Amino acid sequence: MLIKGILSVFVFSISVFIYFSLQHPVIYTTSLGRISSNYCNNKGEIVQVKKPYEKIEYSNMYRWDAQLYKTIGDDGYARENVQINERFAFYPLFPFLWKISGIDSPLIFILNYFLFVIALILLSEAVKEKNTPDNLFTFLLAILLPPVVICYLPYAESLFILSLVIAICGLVSRKYWLFFAGALAFSMTRPAVVIFIFALVLTDLRYFLIHRKFYFFLREVILKILPFIAGFILVTLIQYGYSSSWTAYFEALTFWPSESGLFNKITDWSIEGFGMTVFAIFFLATPCLIYSVVWGSKVFRKDQENIKVISLFSGDRMWIKQYLFDVSVLFTVGNLAYTFLTSGNVLNGFYRYTMSVPTFYIILFLLPERIGTKTLLQKSVAVILCLAAAIIFLAKVAYGDDRFRFQYMGMYLSIIIFLFIVFEHYMSFPVKVVLLILLLLSCLTWHSYLFNMYISDAWLFT
Repeated sequence: MLIKGILSVFVFSISVFIYFSLQHPVIYTTSLGRISSNYCNNKGEIVQVKKPYEKIEYSNMYRWDAQLYKTIGDDGYARENVQINERFAFYPLFPFLWKISGIDSPLIFILNYFLFVIALILLSEAVKEKNTPDNLFTFLLAILLPPVVICYLPYAESLFILSLVIAICGLVSRKYWLFFAGALAFSMTRPAVVIFIFALVLTDLRYFLIHRKFYFFLREVILKILPFIAGFILVTLIQYGYSSSWTAYFEALTFWPSESGLFNKITDWSIEGFGMTVFAIFFLATPCLIYSVVWGSKVFRKDQENIKVISLFSGDRMWIKQYLFDVSVLFTVGNLAYTFLTSGNVLNGFYRYTMSVPTFYIILFLLPERIGTKTLLQKSVAVILCLAAAIIFLAKVAYGDDRFRFQYMGMYLSIIIFLFIVFEHYMSFPVKVVLLILLLLSCLTWHSYLFNMYISDAWLFT
């Protein structure tokens, strides 16, 4: 844990150094300025300009969702004007804890980052069997991934990840009260808890179809979803107290433009977000969909009839890890299905909803051992299929234009990290170190670029 903590501080320090360095005109124009432009909000019009990064000031700290979280923290859900009604689309735990912290400065960025890395340290300790160099490499890659920039912002993602990790620590230590507390906090942080509840129930239903023990199934489902349901009810009660409406959350969703139609043109709110979403669709969500279909079909195999019935609250670590992996896969598929059915092909934020969440890091940390028994040929075929699907998709979709522009760097870095994790056992230690250094500098520069978009009030990349 100490080594991971030191690595986290080191990465954050380099990230800060890169951002402040690129505020200087000479450094910017001779480095990043040669291959990219930044964004500027010119009276509501977003334009690209060749200018250094913005300075972080109180006037530009809270943009987009952060403004609403800050307002909820300061004033709750009080109805004062039409704009305030949008608050009900956001769950209250993060803004309330933000209010309690008393932070009203750039320290909120630092706090969110360290909530995130603390969560990853605890998660890696809970699910990893050994602290080998390869596990440290995986941890470092986890805090370098392009979507990690979301966990620097005053958004709820860091707390969302940490709260579920606390629940997982409760499972591993066999302390139901800790599981309950973490799950309750998780369900009061983001509305995605609804999809997570469905993932839990579907996972238990799959095992029920094998063991056919109804009362065991009922007990397990109740124990698992009870804290999540309790948190959901608490949020509803809090919002009802301010709005006198039991459906305040759903009413608030009308303030965002909705799309419909499965045959609309595929678009996004930004090319930066679109590139990372392409990775999330074809290297994460689609493999999860295939895995879930195969996993579900095994119910009908005869050798599954005598499966041992194990409670999640008394099972060993291997069983807990298996269960968490399955739930995480179904949660990812649930987000894919929800986006497919409701987005009208506007893909904004899909990578955020599938990669800036605790289930993604569960999959990431468990993936090396899950594919450890696969041959080089099997891994290569899987990677080639993912690449081919992404290439075909990009060839058929008009949005985004030139695929080799800098705005797609998040997609390319994500693919490289994916390849690193899949094929790391075939690399020598020196090769891994060199690649990690290159990825460190590239990913943190990408983080700084997106963070500057946030500070500049450019169009939202999430």
